[in-house]
Amino acid sequence: MSPVNILIVDDREENLIALEALLDRTDIHIYSTTSPNEALKIAWENPISIALIDVQMPEMDGFELVEMLKSNPRTKDIMVIFVTAISKEAKYAVKGLGTGAVDYLYKPLDPYITSAKVDSFIQLARYQAEIRQKNDELQNFALVVKNSADIICAIDAQNFSIQSINPSVEKILGFNPELLKGKSIIDMVIQPDQAAFRKKLGEIIKENLTFMVFEFQFNTFDKRAIWAECRASYRNKVIFLNISDVSPAKSYQEQLIKSKEAAEYSKKVKETFLANMSHELRTPISGILGLVNLFKKTELTDQQSHMLNLLDTSSQSLLGVINDVLDISKIEAGKFNIVRSPNNLYDLVNAVYNLLKFKADKKGIEFFLQIDTDVPKYVVVDSLRLNQILMNLLSNAINFTDRGHVKLTLSTVKSNKDRVRLKFSIEDTGIGIASDKLSTIFDSFQQAEDDTSNKYGGTGLGLTIVQKLVELKGGELSVSSQIGKGSVFSFTNWFTVAEKT
Repeated sequence: MSPVNILIVDDREENLIALEALLDRTDIHIYSTTSPNEALKIAWENPISIALIDVQMPEMDGFELVEMLKSNPRTKDIMVIFVTAISKEAKYAVKGLGTGAVDYLYKPLDPYITSAKVDSFIQLARYQAEIRQKNDELQNFALVVKNSADIICAIDAQNFSIQSINPSVEKILGFNPELLKGKSIIDMVIQPDQAAFRKKLGEIIKENLTFMVFEFQFNTFDKRAIWAECRASYRNKVIFLNISDVSPAKSYQEQLIKSKEAAEYSKKVKETFLANMSHELRTPISGILGLVNLFKKTELTDQQSHMLNLLDTSSQSLLGVINDVLDISKIEAGKFNIVRSPNNLYDLVNAVYNLLKFKADKKGIEFFLQIDTDVPKYVVVDSLRLNQILMNLLSNAINFTDRGHVKLTLSTVKSNKDRVRLKFSIEDTGIGIASDKLSTIFDSFQQAEDDTSNKYGGTGLGLTIVQKLVELKGGELSVSSQIGKGSVFSFTNWFTVAEKT
């Protein structure tokens, strides 16, 4: 607790010393002077709460000094106690009190009476300081309420009438705040919500809640309805409401819900379409491929054989496109499952290598397979999806390499008890990929160059499927490439080491 500042003014030094000794306490800070002019300066420069002033002084009497203190806004609230040895007649007391003093002390001073009076005025000074502080806080809060962007109002809990409301109600709802005082807050809510709003306010009162948040629609002056968030608290039979306009957020939320519903509907339509397409397209293509195989077993001229080969190639390509599209759709729909089981990893990799070796030989490029010795032979893996990843990456590497080699390397990155992190790297000396295209090659229907599809074929879905499959398996896919020098695609993943199957 800060000490109370007391000013003592007396033209006799010995009186000052006596009063200072009498009031020597830790909760008091004393300023003393024999000069009234010096007293004015002290009062101006310091927050004086109480002044003990001698009435009879040669330079300026106490009455004049107090009149000057009371005429100045900065010092007018000082509580003045006159200290005098003159007559105790009523006229002098009336004159002193008329100038603004609050009490008298008569010389010779009685120590007990002096201490008792000073004690009471110190307590009063503390109350006044506390009231001033609270008043300042209230003024600050009033300024905040007045300038708030939200509607802030006080509601009588008995009849829900508006006791006070800030100017923001005019900006948000269009109503004059002065004309709303005394009217029911219930009437400001749209008609269908009024019963529910009244019930909500009743709950706040019944439960004596200090905080509750709820939303209702309010009427505006121009007959519109806006969504508002109400933050309410109840105290001393008054409900305090802070009302915010949330119409923009509500509208955005409604748009999001509509967009979500539209997206879900589109997704469902897409899934239905793809399911039908799977049946409708695969069946005739399978029939075409079957007929091609039957015709190949008959006697054919060279021209007929060539045309059948073209038909076979085109049908296989179309079937591949359909399968890629369906795979992408299943992955995006979350219906693509990873089924892991113990498998011979060496056999899986060699099967892919042997299947594509003829394609590399046909193009006249070398095809290498390297499996490091520390790679475990048996692991728990989804063999179908691993095969799909390797087939896509290796087919691309062979397809885009006209000279040089393609190499598949399988190595161990890290081991941890019965788990191992393996790295699959597919390196080629093909055409390479421009650095500004590396970020787009994994997008659906995207290829490194615009004419890639014409030169090398493909739909631009293979790498998209590879990336999504690797992510589904919990792995990481990376690529590095240089134009004219080739590319390296790598993916890593953790595998559980399995017993011999």
